[in-house]
Amino acid sequence: MKLLIVDAGHCLSLALAREASRRADTELVIEQGTTITASRLEAIAPDAVIIPPLAHPLNMAPADVTAHADAVDTCLGACQSQDVALIWCVSDQLYEEGLEVPIDEHVVPAPRDDSLRRLVQTGDRIRAEFQRHLIVRLGPLFALEGSHAWLNDIIGDLVAGKAVRAAEDVIFCPTSADAVAMALIGMLQQQVSGANAWGLIILRAPNRSVLLPLPPWCAPNC
Repeated sequence: MKLLIVDAGHCLSLALAREASRRADTELVIEQGTTITASRLEAIAPDAVIIPPLAHPLNMAPADVTAHADAVDTCLGACQSQDVALIWCVSDQLYEEGLEVPIDEHVVPAPRDDSLRRLVQTGDRIRAEFQRHLIVRLGPLFALEGSHAWLNDIIGDLVAGKAVRAAEDVIFCPTSADAVAMALIGMLQQQVSGANAWGLIILRAPNRSVLLPLPPWCAPNC
């Protein structure tokens, strides 16, 4: 299986590189930039393109969030033209904004911020226009190196003598970037083996901010 991930310096890109190097069944191509062209995809011929998440879109400049959405749109167009699966990882912050109650997993987020709404529109476009996609919801990524690494930012603030608040993991539960890398490769190995199961995936450490109703077949037995 050959995978391509954009944004080489992202902590998830580094974690995927570590995991792929330990496996004989996975080849990883890492792009420095945040987008990919159709001609580049045709030359590399990967089984899937992976887009790492913005770690804290609520705290980022709106222009940076919008630029990320534009980059995802560009990758979507390239993947559609070459029929290459698109894997877009998104932060749980997108689902938390504006909510004062636990998240209902069946509700599409409706943030108040214009740039965050732009991310939602991008997700809507992916679901409507391209069947071969996974939108992977993640909490903050727990890693020591790379951009968008939750722990790395905290250590940097401590070294700089800045105040650091206790992690509010009742709301945002950090997830190991290495664990996410292992899970992504495992899921995509199943896809290339014929699973053909696409859509939204929730992949993060346990937390208490989410309402997960039991399925009807399970409730009577639980």
